[in-house]
Amino acid sequence: MAPPAEIAAVSEETIDGPGGGLRLRIYTPHGTGPFPLLVFFHGSGFVLCSLDTHDGMCRNLCAGAACVVVSVDYRLAPEHKFPAGPDDCQHATRWAAAHAAELGADPTRTAVAGDNAGANMAAVTALRLRDEGGPALCGQLLLYPVTDYHTPGTLAGAIPQAQRSFSAEAGVTAVDTSRATAPCRGVGLYGDSSAVHVDF
Repeated sequence: MAPPAEIAAVSEETIDGPGGGLRLRIYTPHGTGPFPLLVFFHGSGFVLCSLDTHDGMCRNLCAGAACVVVSVDYRLAPEHKFPAGPDDCQHATRWAAAHAAELGADPTRTAVAGDNAGANMAAVTALRLRDEGGPALCGQLLLYPVTDYHTPGTLAGAIPQAQRSFSAEAGVTAVDTSRATAPCRGVGLYGDSSAVHVDF
């Protein structure tokens, strides 16, 4: 990865989340706002990583896209059962949009982003916000996303033992997989499953 980019400021905020204090790290670019707002969810299989492991990536996104980045320290499995992580992500996105002016950002240019499991969180958050009262997003940045939850080439229900064990530990049931852990199986943000490029 490239060295972390120079940006104007980094700060931290702890907000009241669904499970207690929810840490956010806020990155502000050089220049004059209001800037676009990008809410970022780190990856690593829903069980690892943190604000610190993805600090360089967030700095580079902030500088490269000239946007305010709000990185979310969502609760991880298996200590926190599903849907703790997605609930934190949705809550943080709503908070960021509601406080956009204080952050130097434009709430009408809010997007979600993540890598790997964080991209799953971003896709799920986008669908939940669409279906559960907003706020409206202008886009998603999904970096090598986990968007389905199945094992290709196996019969229905023939999930490998390791996957069954992880699912049980994380609190994911078969009922959850149709939407909350497999966003590509749902109806897309615009009524279909097509990829859409949005400049913000």
